[in-house]
Amino acid sequence: MSHILLVDDEPLLLEVTKLSLEKIGGFLVTGLPDAKKALDALKTTRYDAIVSDYDMRR
Repeated sequence: MSHILLVDDEPLLLEVTKLSLEKIGGFLVTGLPDAKKALDALKTTRYDAIVSDYDMRR
């Protein structure tokens, strides 16, 4: 199972995308609301892929 780091500052989009990837794709998904938290997570956890919102303003 692939572990994906999902980063999006829109809470609803973060949750919907996370659930969709887990259900349809069979991925293990860690969802985080901002780049700082994502960078911190990368220090301690290995991910197979990162899916990120392109325009985060929060």
